[in-house]
Formats: sequence, C-alpha cells, structure tokens
Amino acid sequence: METSQAKKYALLGEPHFLASCNYEIGTKCGKEVGFSYDSVVEDYLAGYILNCNGWTSVFCEPSRSQFLGSATTNLNDVIIQSTRWYSGLFENGTNRFCLFTDGLSRISLPQSLCFAWLTYFPLYCLFGVLPLIPQRA
Repeated sequence: METSQAKKYALLGEPHFLASCNYEIGTKCGKEVGFSYDSVVEDYLAGYILNCNGWTSVFCEPSRSQFLGSATTNLNDVIIQSTRWYSGLFENGTNRFCLFTDGLSRISLPQSLCFAWLTYFPLYCLFGVLPLIPQRA
C-alpha cells in the first residue's frame, strides 16, 4: 500500500516540475534545440534554423482541423500584431541569423528566396508608404 502511495506522489511531482519550467535549466533548450527565446517571431526563426541544419519542411494538411487558434478581431489589434511581426522579421534579417551571411551556404536558393521575402517584406511596406509622408520624402 505504501509503495502505491509513493508512486502517486512521484507521479504528482512530475507535472509540478514541468509547470515550473526548471526542466530547461542546464540544457540546450532555447539555444540549440526548440524555439529561440531571443526573437518576437520565434516560429520563423526555429523554422529557419531547422532548415539550415538540414531538416526538410513539408506541407501537411490533415482532413480534420487540428489546432484552431484565435485571430485579431479589430483593426487596432491587427496593426499592433502586424507591427510586432514585421519588426521581428526585420530584426531576424539584421542579426546573426542574417540570410545573406548565414543561410545562403546552408539552404537551397528557392528556400533562401522564400525566407528573404518574409524577412525583408517590412522594407517593401516602408518604401511604399514613404512618398505619402511629405516630411520624410
């Protein structure tokens, strides 16, 4: 009976340890494995790093929707979220993961063009709006 009780407490300790996020201390998680915590667009950066390390991206479309998220519902939230995403994407184009210094030798040309389009799209938006701002033109 007592071993059953000990197993129960041991089993309850694992979720508490997982919820505390202490399992990442002393590991490569967040640096070399998984998402990078240094970026606003960590999903883009994780995909880029995985592709540079030789992983292959595939398109998967299951018949039943798996993850249903929520989207912004008004224009103000769309502008705020887009600003965060675009600044994060541009930041990835200018940091140590710059496509032109790091990625061209590690991924194929079509992949690098796709990543470049995502990364430098904010510049296209900025150059498109500059003629509309008379003080900056």
